[in-house]
Amino acid sequence: MEGFAIQQSELGVVSRFPWYYYDADTGQRLVTGEHPADPTNESDLDVGRGSAADIDPGHPGYEYWTSTADVTRPGAGVFNVQDGKVSTTTPSVNFRIWWDGDKGAELLDSTHVDKWDPKAETSTRLFDPDGVVSGARNATPFYGDLLGDWREEILAETGDHTALRLYTTTEPTKTRIYTLAQNPGYRLGWTVRGYLQSTYTDYYLGTETRRVPKPAITTTAARTEGTS
Repeated sequence: MEGFAIQQSELGVVSRFPWYYYDADTGQRLVTGEHPADPTNESDLDVGRGSAADIDPGHPGYEYWTSTADVTRPGAGVFNVQDGKVSTTTPSVNFRIWWDGDKGAELLDSTHVDKWDPKAETSTRLFDPDGVVSGARNATPFYGDLLGDWREEILAETGDHTALRLYTTTEPTKTRIYTLAQNPGYRLGWTVRGYLQSTYTDYYLGTETRRVPKPAITTTAARTEGTS
């Protein structure tokens, strides 16, 4: 198992590894980003966001990327866990979302959903609702698999702050897997407080996935027989 994380720099204290892909068992850093040798401003130092998702079906496993401001920096671009750097440009970095019919990931930023095109190295807008707004850090109050066909919904606030709207994909899919909320790791991600982060299953869900583990869930009886 491997992990991916960012390490912010602030107040002139520069991280030696603003992002890193690492061995989760030993903590060894396998790949790290790099800062410019002589940054011109503090925004060059701060890698405030990172994301990991299967956005390129041409490479097995997840890709990962960050909010690196300087696109000429060696650590900028999209990286694949097996094949290294696969793009010199980057998509939006806020959230991964399963939205359309395939098992690859789409991208949620503010209230809109984009799909990364790895050949063109650019994104296409799939969904952009009217009349709703995002909050701090371009995040909606909540997103996740609430309705239960494994794709994820977006809960957004109306522009006048009087109501919430729940949006779901209208894309058909032939993929049939268990509701994501039946996965304990995914459901635990809903309890995050503070900065909202992307929610992941504790198994690999991506283009190459053929089977997913059956949820180990049991239910209790609504009432006990023989009692009144």
